[in-house]
Order: sequence, then C-alpha cells, then structure tokens
Amino acid sequence: MEAISTDFIEEIVQRIDKRLQQINERLERIEDLLVLHFAPFPPCLGEGIDFSSKPLGIYPGPLQEGRIIVEDDDHVSGLPPTPIRIEQRHGHIALHCGYLLTITIKEGCQSAELLYFDGGGTIDTFDESGKPISSIHVPNSELPQSVPLSGGSSLIERIEIRSANEMFLLQVCCD
Repeated sequence: MEAISTDFIEEIVQRIDKRLQQINERLERIEDLLVLHFAPFPPCLGEGIDFSSKPLGIYPGPLQEGRIIVEDDDHVSGLPPTPIRIEQRHGHIALHCGYLLTITIKEGCQSAELLYFDGGGTIDTFDESGKPISSIHVPNSELPQSVPLSGGSSLIERIEIRSANEMFLLQVCCD
C-alpha cells in the first residue's frame, strides 16, 4: 500500500477550507435575507395604511382610511370594482393588487411611499386635474421594496398601480 503524500493531504485540506468558506458566505447571505424578510416595517411618517396589520379576508371596495382611498379596479374590461383582498404570501400579510389598483389621496400629498413585493409593474402618479406627474416601472421582487414618489411642484392626488403579475402592497404612506 502506497503512503499518501503530505502535499496531497495539504491540497485536500485547502480545498475543504475553500469550500467551507463559500458555504459560510452563503449562510451569511441567507441570514441577511431572513432578517430583511422578517423585520418589522417602519411606520409611516405621515398618514398611511399598513396592510400588514389588517385581518386576512375579502372586503367590499373601496377601502378608506383617513384621506387615503384604495380601489381594486379593472377599467380595461369595464367590470365593476373588484373586492379588496388581504392575503398572506411569503410570510407577509398584504393587499393583493389586481390588474389596476387606484389609490386616491384627498387633498393630495407632496410625497408618498409604497412598500410592495412580488409582481412588479408600473406605478403612475397624477395631480388634482388628472395630469400625469410620474411613471415608474418596478421589478418583481420576493423581498419588500420601497418606492418613494414625489409630486415635485404638484400634489399627488392619485396613484395607479398596474401590476404585471400579482403585486402585493404592504403599505402606502403619504406626507
């Protein structure tokens, strides 16, 4: 039987060390993602709706809290507004955005922030006369993403979310 050289053993040990380092880096990344995933969401600084604190269920639309009105609407097919659905997805409680979700802010706000995950799509903002202020495309994301919206010199009176594929809204905030 041949003896194993020390060079061969050192090479094996180095390979194992390198592989363990890669595994540890991946575990750290997974831990970071878990912390982000389960971290509580910061409360709105101004007025807002936190869908993550709502009871699960289907509610007749529109949903109104304070100056903010949320309506899940299918303008394309001409059907009446669909009910508001609060669902659990990926460990979060959130509002399920249909094809078109309209958020109306009575008396407007200078800036707004949306917290969403999944789906992606287009977010359009409008002033009190219906004039477009901005249009933003947001990507699909399994982790919650914040989308700050600014009215610039105008007040944001309406936000329309066109969901590409089942977007979920955790919060809408208005300052």
